Amino acid sequence: MRCCALRVAALLFGGAVLLPCPAAEWIPATDEARVKRSGAWREHAFRRASLGHLVTESGGAALEVAFQGTGIVVTLDGHGMPFAHIGTEHLGTLTAEIDGRQVATVVPQLEDRDVVLARGLAPGSHTLRLTHQVSEGRSGCRISGFRVLSGGEGELSLVVHGEDNRFFTDLRAVLSRNGRVVRNALYRNWMTGLCRMAALPAGAGYELRLIAAGWETHSILDIAIAPGKETVLPPVYLRRTADVTLDGVQYPHTGWPAIRRPGESFPTRFRIDGPELQWIELTRRTGPAVISRRARFIEDRSAAYDGWVEGEMQVPRDTPPGLYDLVVHLARDGAPLLRRSPRSVHVVADYPGDPVFVTFGHMDTWGQEQAEYLERLADIANLLGADAVLVSTATNAAYISGGLARLRVPYLINFGNHRVEGYQKWYGNGVNLVDFGPRWSILNFSPPWHGDLSHAYALLESRAKVPCKMVNSFEHDAPVEEMLDRYGITFLHEAHGPKPKVTTMGRTPTQRAGKENSESFRVVRFQGCRPVSFTYAGDPQAPIPLPRHEPSPIAVSWSPENDGTHRRLEATVRNDWKQAFPASRLVFVVPAGEYRAEGGRIETAIASDDRYVELTVRFDLPAEATARVRVLPR
Repeated sequence: MRCCALRVAALLFGGAVLLPCPAAEWIPATDEARVKRSGAWREHAFRRASLGHLVTESGGAALEVAFQGTGIVVTLDGHGMPFAHIGTEHLGTLTAEIDGRQVATVVPQLEDRDVVLARGLAPGSHTLRLTHQVSEGRSGCRISGFRVLSGGEGELSLVVHGEDNRFFTDLRAVLSRNGRVVRNALYRNWMTGLCRMAALPAGAGYELRLIAAGWETHSILDIAIAPGKETVLPPVYLRRTADVTLDGVQYPHTGWPAIRRPGESFPTRFRIDGPELQWIELTRRTGPAVISRRARFIEDRSAAYDGWVEGEMQVPRDTPPGLYDLVVHLARDGAPLLRRSPRSVHVVADYPGDPVFVTFGHMDTWGQEQAEYLERLADIANLLGADAVLVSTATNAAYISGGLARLRVPYLINFGNHRVEGYQKWYGNGVNLVDFGPRWSILNFSPPWHGDLSHAYALLESRAKVPCKMVNSFEHDAPVEEMLDRYGITFLHEAHGPKPKVTTMGRTPTQRAGKENSESFRVVRFQGCRPVSFTYAGDPQAPIPLPRHEPSPIAVSWSPENDGTHRRLEATVRNDWKQAFPASRLVFVVPAGEYRAEGGRIETAIASDDRYVELTVRFDLPAEATARVRVLPR
């Protein structure tokens, strides 16, 4: 995870790019030509990580590295991350000898990734021998590689904690100087919060950005790195971002959204408990453009309990389409107070007759690198024109909610065998049902099917007359006769069942199209109630491939930047997949005015609360081709 060839996701579908190498030479621990092993070592990697490491639990296991330089740094891999489903922790010690002389003893449990073993050596050839030892009857360590010092380098460290800290595993640290990225890597000891990067060229004028999906990005400016020692920065505390923070609203919420047309209403429940209700609004943001409407709330006073109120919320008739936050404005002793449910109300001009869903699952999103892959999936779902997204068998809700925050459409999500307990903080009950207009109902089901199904049956029974029904579940083996056939379930998505993943079940029949692997997704298209397309390029089984650590098969570039300041904009969309995507979608933000489109059709032109217009343009994206879409003033 920490070498100069670290692959990182670009801001928009950019796939993997190679960053400039820092001054220090990097030697991967898995390089058998450079790193000699003795004792029991095995190659390993965290689930879905871009780079691996060597791991041992054997006392006396050693690595030997010959190098040319004045010092050397060992780079550990992350600790046995919570929820990462990987086992061995850093519980032993490491003894470092250089040229036969002991120079350091390292307790990895106390450290972050980078640890300086020696500096100030005479220039020339040296040999490091690093030996793992059992400590207090416990053992284990993970080594990613080594950085060779040439002289004058320093280290940078700080402690980083955050809101919802028990879910906070790691972060991406981007260190730059004079506009050039010097280091871009994953850091943080999740147990102590320590972040340390070593082998940095000494000097002033550095900027450090700390990035974790779902937490506010933090920047530290004008850093000076001293030569030959560790520069310690003040501790940092990261707040969760407002767009993933459910606060004082029980429903609707992300994962259990209300999907309505203008003028329709939905049930809601939120906490007042003393403060005075001022007003309620639906609000959303696209780049610099803010779009909001005040909503009418009709309370059911008989349902009030312990400070909570519930009733019906009416979507104003002039509400433009989009995915909105529900924000309740209160006042306590004259001071404003907010209750918020982010991305919980999806307003549509009309319900789709033949909906399009993007589906994926079992992505093992336990930390930052995995969340960056979800960000790519969210961007792709937006681009390909999905009406909604189905996610199955999720892991760490804190990072998932951050990674999927850029979705412009609602999503349903369930948590399965690798789940992090406490996901309810973001997603509520693991069993719910979402209506997509009067024709569609979707059952979202987290538990295995062999348990208590009474809640699921009750929800389906309440929608017995709805003509089109589907299931988003953890496992595949839903009761066929009692459920799938009885309620006419036409589609089932899951992420933990056996192959073949594309099958039919029962008499309805129910089409099953599940997760094939953790580097792909499906686009499921319906005609009426029936799914008619859900595989890649006509293959009978395959999903659409999306490699985690290679360039993305699809990319969007803007000329000039899509930042709301330009009246003429062009988007270039490159599609390397062997599949066309009709009715794809781009969103432009432009100054107020009237516009036309070339290469597509304007679906909506929405004036923001301020001086912008949000243009949604539909266009057809051919297979293995490039599409260009322009907007310009009329």
